[in-house]
Amino acid sequence: MASTMKAVNYNGPFKVKVQEVEMPKIQHPDDVILKVTSDPRPRAGITSASPNSNTDDECPAITASVQPSSTSHLARSPQTRRPNHHARLTTGTMAQSTAHRRLLQEYRALTNSPPEGITAGPVSEDDLLHWECLIQGPEGTPFEGGVFPAELKFPKDYPLAPPTMKFLADMWHPNVYPSGLVCISILHPPGDDPNHYEHASERWSPIQSVEKILISVMSMLAEPNDESPANVEAAKMWRERRADYENKVRDGVRRMLGL
Repeated sequence: MASTMKAVNYNGPFKVKVQEVEMPKIQHPDDVILKVTSDPRPRAGITSASPNSNTDDECPAITASVQPSSTSHLARSPQTRRPNHHARLTTGTMAQSTAHRRLLQEYRALTNSPPEGITAGPVSEDDLLHWECLIQGPEGTPFEGGVFPAELKFPKDYPLAPPTMKFLADMWHPNVYPSGLVCISILHPPGDDPNHYEHASERWSPIQSVEKILISVMSMLAEPNDESPANVEAAKMWRERRADYENKVRDGVRRMLGL
């Protein structure tokens, strides 16, 4: 089921209307299949359980039960069942399965109760570790009126390690690298900051979520952190020439909208 962002009427400086935006088509999270064996024929369904540095490199247990489907070899009689090793998961596959279960749960939550101004979901049902998202520019900021596409890439050991987030449109912001990579505390690996700019509690931990990441990024657009900027020039302009900074951001939004 595709996730959509409802049409929004902006009353900001550009007075534009953002039409309905279709996210990539994907089955409902309950229907997504997780492969647990290399055998291409049978597949088992899953059911989820209840529930800054200036270098680009720095900003780089949910449980589930596996239930056999009616056509899976796991549901066959003992006489016809394949040997157990066909259903075993290697350590790497188990880690990826944990990431998939967690991401399915988060996608379901975002679909059922999406945060205002945000939509996100996997690019395809075949790659749950790669998400696309759209973020509306916060009202009352120079980003107002824009809808900014971005991507999230999750490691195989998610949620033990954080994803990376990258804007796919030009962003002039102290905490966004020229490449589009986002540098924000919640996306930094767990533990103490070697540069002592942020507390360990501000960095990633497995209790964080995609929703918290995207809400934090929206807040970042409104209130940049210039203590450890990813874009030094943008940070300097934001501190010393705020009007020029805001005009530059608005110009970028206009170009994005074709105005």
